[in-house]
Amino acid sequence: MNKFKKTELVIYPIFIVVMIVLDQITKIIAQSVLPFGGTGVKVIDRFFYFTYMTNYGGAWSLFEGHTWIFVIAAVVAVGALGYFFFKTKPEDKFARFGFALVIAGAIGNCMDRIMLGFVRDFVDLIIFGYDFPIFNIADICIVLGVFLIILDTFEEELKQWRQSRKS
Repeated sequence: MNKFKKTELVIYPIFIVVMIVLDQITKIIAQSVLPFGGTGVKVIDRFFYFTYMTNYGGAWSLFEGHTWIFVIAAVVAVGALGYFFFKTKPEDKFARFGFALVIAGAIGNCMDRIMLGFVRDFVDLIIFGYDFPIFNIADICIVLGVFLIILDTFEEELKQWRQSRKS
């Protein structure tokens, strides 16, 4: 295990739990107050809506009805992400934060799949006329987390490139 401050060994798990709780609370609220299906609650016309939907598959409803495949994949992914999280260096703050976000998102959606057999989605965006698949807080955590991990990788590559240019 690379050097972790004692506070980091507390803060990252707490952060993961907070994000999972936030995801589950927002899903419960969406499920209880939003109409099911295509009727969205307009926040910003032609851009941002709250539309409650259930997803029995993965992104874009791929592999619909194969819930246990997603549960197994989530468990394996969380294990692998945890391993890589503990392999990061102390200066890899973006990567550590990114791994924590992806872990939280994977657990949040996996909880839905285990408890309900589907994932609850409610954030509906239309950008430049494209109506994105409806998503949730867990999905936001996963996408943002992957972005931070990639950013950390490019930051490391940039440092190495600058060092090679100096010599």
